[in-house]
Amino acid sequence: IILYYHILDKLLYLLVYLQTGENYLGFKYSEMVFNQNVKEFFVKATDDTVGVVSYDGTVIISPKNYDNISVLSDKLGLYLIEKDSQYGVLNRQGDTVVYPEYDNIGLSDKETYVFDYGAGDNKYVLFDNTIVVNQDEKYGLYNIEGKNTLSVNFQGIGYITESG
Repeated sequence: IILYYHILDKLLYLLVYLQTGENYLGFKYSEMVFNQNVKEFFVKATDDTVGVVSYDGTVIISPKNYDNISVLSDKLGLYLIEKDSQYGVLNRQGDTVVYPEYDNIGLSDKETYVFDYGAGDNKYVLFDNTIVVNQDEKYGLYNIEGKNTLSVNFQGIGYITESG
């Protein structure tokens, strides 16, 4: 159960395990949003830093000085981060995979449409191993370990399949 209270016009949250009444998180977050798919809370600390906390109170990514954080891939444990309108990627251990220095992460709506990338596909992480980055309307690629595999020099990204 999540309990909250106001202190000096700040809404603070507390996560309490109902069976034992044990306090998991304390009153240190000003915002908490639960993501049912990954059973994690996206939290904003009282100093406006953001992070990720497991449903059991385990800190997955300590609140850091990012403007926003969201799931990039549930399956791969990757998170999209935003800082000063620039985007990057963290892994589940909180390590930087792609530094927040890009205008966008993932295929644009144009590339998604042109290459018929379906709704079930992840336009951020292609084939579960390649992260698309975009800077000044040019594309590049990183692998999910954070190695730059293709410099940001290309006007578009797509793929060709064999038709039977």
